[in-house]
Amino acid sequence: SVLIPDSVTHISKAAFENNDIKEAYLSENLKYIGEESFKNNNLIEVSLPKNIEFIGKFAFSINGLTEIEIPVSIKYLSGFSSNQISLVNLPNG
Repeated sequence: SVLIPDSVTHISKAAFENNDIKEAYLSENLKYIGEESFKNNNLIEVSLPKNIEFIGKFAFSINGLTEIEIPVSIKYLSGFSSNQISLVNLPNG
């Protein structure tokens, strides 16, 4: 598991790529997740913070995610290829 503390607002490109991470607990203050940040792990669950604005290319690619909830704050979304996502919850509004 990885726990991103509330003091973090930005995760750089490939910060956690190619690890054996199964769970990621993201800061509620996180606004930016860079390209390939969590690529090629074993993530089965991730909760996106309600204030996230940017998820870069391949940020969560090649994991075991099956569902994702997209917050209303999102402005740019990419990065979920090569998962088994069967449920996407979109924001109202």
